[in-house]
Amino acid sequence: MAFRLLPYRNFVEGYQKHPDQGLKASEKRLKKEPSNTQFLLAQAEFLWRLRRFDEALKSIWSLKFAPTDPLDPELLSEIQYLVAQCQKATLTFNHTLNPALSALWKQAQDNAHSQDLRIVRKALFRAAWRDEYWDLAQQLFARLQKENPNQVQYHFAWIACSQMQATMMPKDDKMAQNLKLLAFRSLKAIVDNTIAKKDTQRKLSDSHHLRLIDTIYSAQNEYSDLLGVYINTTLDAIPTIGANNIEFIRAKVEVLQKLDRQKELFDFAYGSLKALLQAKASGSPKRKAEDMEKGQDNRITALSWADDWHIWQAMIDSQKKEPTSPEAAEEISSLIQDFLSANSTDRNATRAYLMWITAHNRQNLLAVLIETFTTQCSRRACFGDLRQFLKDLSHPEEEKFLNHIDEEAKSHTPWSESGQSDVDLSKAKDWVMINVNALKFEYLLCISKAPLPTKDSLEAFVSDALRMYKISLGIDRECGDEACLLVVMALVKLHHFSRDHELDENDPTNRSPGGTPAKKVSPQCYLVQAISLLQLLHSNSPHNYSASLLSIAISQMLNLTSMACAAISPLNVKEVQHDTTGHLFWSRISISHPFDCSKSLSHRSQKGADYSTPAVGLANAAQWFENASDRTMTFMSDILDIVPFDKFAEFNAFRHNIENSFSRALYILELHRLNRLTGASTANTVLPPDFDKMIQDNRDFATIPSYEYPSTQTFDSFVLSTPKPSRYWLARQTTNTLLIHLLTTKPPHEPYLLPLLDTSVSYLESNISDISYQLTPAELAIAPAWDALLPLVAWLILGPSDTRASKNIAKDITAFAGLLSALEKAPEHDVLPSSEAVHAFYLRYDILLAARTFVDAATLATKGKSPIAKSVPIAALKSVTSAVDAASRVLREAGSSWRDSVKREGKKVVQELVGAGATGEEIGELFSEVGGWSVDGVVKDIVESAVDALDGLSKVKV
Repeated sequence: MAFRLLPYRNFVEGYQKHPDQGLKASEKRLKKEPSNTQFLLAQAEFLWRLRRFDEALKSIWSLKFAPTDPLDPELLSEIQYLVAQCQKATLTFNHTLNPALSALWKQAQDNAHSQDLRIVRKALFRAAWRDEYWDLAQQLFARLQKENPNQVQYHFAWIACSQMQATMMPKDDKMAQNLKLLAFRSLKAIVDNTIAKKDTQRKLSDSHHLRLIDTIYSAQNEYSDLLGVYINTTLDAIPTIGANNIEFIRAKVEVLQKLDRQKELFDFAYGSLKALLQAKASGSPKRKAEDMEKGQDNRITALSWADDWHIWQAMIDSQKKEPTSPEAAEEISSLIQDFLSANSTDRNATRAYLMWITAHNRQNLLAVLIETFTTQCSRRACFGDLRQFLKDLSHPEEEKFLNHIDEEAKSHTPWSESGQSDVDLSKAKDWVMINVNALKFEYLLCISKAPLPTKDSLEAFVSDALRMYKISLGIDRECGDEACLLVVMALVKLHHFSRDHELDENDPTNRSPGGTPAKKVSPQCYLVQAISLLQLLHSNSPHNYSASLLSIAISQMLNLTSMACAAISPLNVKEVQHDTTGHLFWSRISISHPFDCSKSLSHRSQKGADYSTPAVGLANAAQWFENASDRTMTFMSDILDIVPFDKFAEFNAFRHNIENSFSRALYILELHRLNRLTGASTANTVLPPDFDKMIQDNRDFATIPSYEYPSTQTFDSFVLSTPKPSRYWLARQTTNTLLIHLLTTKPPHEPYLLPLLDTSVSYLESNISDISYQLTPAELAIAPAWDALLPLVAWLILGPSDTRASKNIAKDITAFAGLLSALEKAPEHDVLPSSEAVHAFYLRYDILLAARTFVDAATLATKGKSPIAKSVPIAALKSVTSAVDAASRVLREAGSSWRDSVKREGKKVVQELVGAGATGEEIGELFSEVGGWSVDGVVKDIVESAVDALDGLSKVKV
């Protein structure tokens, strides 16, 4: 099939920046060829871009096609897209395709050659999914059903589309209610056919069918009917469904929970575990040989799903919510004890017993925790399984628990009196794990739980954990990694509390013999020591990704972006990780390191070009979201033959999540700010997404390891850029970006730009209480200047009559100049960079650039025929220019001086920080004893990375 859109695309893209000129060109062509499809469609697109939506639709409806034309599906897709966009802009979009367009798609199928029919249908389904016209997809599957009556998947797909279309429409819409009823009744008929064992294709025959029933019944809150499906024994005979499919067993448990049928849930969970226990008991080694022939092993395998944690938890929770009888609690206890008698290290039974003890026999919780630690202390999962129950211990009980684990750790020493020469490696590794688990519990209860731990306790913990890490290196280079991570965490806590609470002065143990405070240690030393340890850990365990994530975060705290590049590159972030974990690196990157990293440092990053070149990396990360959405739709349209109808709702939800993702909005806003600071063009950079939409925050902060007490903040809050960017930050940056966009683009502006500005400003005004804990101190300091710029831009660009515009322009411009003059003092900083100090520099540059852009736009307005040309206060503009010149000169000189001081003194400063304080002495001893590794390389990297970060402070051209 010939591709007919190429000339149209080339014509439209030629006027990408000037749609008004494109409209004139298309109208000129149409005078000669009034029915030319290419130029009618181009005219419609230009009218849409110029916000003349009704005229755009009129142009589209003037397109004429002969009844026998084999219509190009890509042409129809383009027409449909423009119709949807115009309807959305005029608030007439209702997810129902215009009958004329439906007829064109039907014509395209009717007239397509047999070899092209599949292409047409793939394009149709993709366009239907993209624009969410599920009625068009429903029509497609109805046709496929008719053509292929034995292909039952098309019937299920038709049902799925009916439900999807109903979901898109208003709940009280009569058509939506009819579609829901149609989907429900169609599936109910299929279930009835299956139960009655009718000879028909339309019945349940595999897991995809049952999955669709679960999706649609759940969407319609038909849980009673859904439970009826799950408990019907007829389904047990279907191989891919059956009674032992854990996916549907979990679904059944969820339905019972939603219906609050706690008695049935308890009976099911308890009965399943009881049956599994009996199967295991009868399958013991003492069983007679003849019993082996009775298939008992098969029975154990068939019931293995019952040992799923969901079943154990359902049993405990259901009995707790609705105690069925006094005996039920004891029956649970007896069942758990039987499991533990058969296997004392059974993890699920152990966790269930702890839950039961907490609910029914709290006074014995300490004894059970001690016993559990004793049996499972050499397992990595020990800490994770017990930590949630420690919050129920009293302080004296916590001390007893800590004393026990300390004694337990000592009792497992693998060395004999003759020394380490004859040590068993496996026992030695177990001993390390026991001690690491003990350290985790000590950190949890003594460091994390304490509101303000003493410096002495933190340093003592660092010493203990370092000693364990040092010993573990002599056993196996990777078995003690978590001990090193615990040291790093304690060092970060030392930095945090020393910086914010001055531990050196408040700690009574930090005194000289005369009673005066000892020499104050710079809080930065703890971060430098942490980075040094992480580099050592990476050299021993290059695939420890928890260490890599911590290295990224701590490097960014010191604004050592090039070192963060080297840490993130081996992680090979891709696909959905752009949405979930990419933010760990990209958050506030535009004010950390907007310029490219030094080439001498970049080569150390494996596949790290995107990270060492922030503009490229940010653009690629932001582009992923659109590509992922596009690939999702393409994937679904490419497999029309098998039709994954049970995944329609899931894939559509995924698409909405990524299109409205917070991470995507963050990357776009960071890219705009980065381009402003580096002087790069923003012409091809998309605008932020509509802030009025439901933003999906899919960021995963749990990837940063955390051993914190359950009721305290997780460890990521100590190492990531704080406060974390959230909705107030998003509104603030969206407003700033839109102001610059208004100043640098000619009207008419994008259709949604002004409504987006209104929603962002409205959010800022109605959530002003969020400002103190969602913006950093540097961002708070600069916010008043951005607020003052808003009415100036509105007056200049939107006109004095605009509701947002200044009412006294000369006075407001003068006040704005006063706010800029306050920036003439450079931010305070230490010799070594920190993210707070560097951010302060770039944030000031950003508002100064915005002020310069405003002055340029206002000056240009005085030279044109604008109604406000004679109203622009020239003297006030000059005061802004003077303030911008003075402040930018101060920043540039201070930035250059800071960089030069690091070049001169950096090596000495970093060496002193590495060895500072009691922790520095301990770490120095470790470094001196580790062969084949030197801290000098880390010192060199830190200094080079610091110089590289500060080099950009003198590159910004205001």
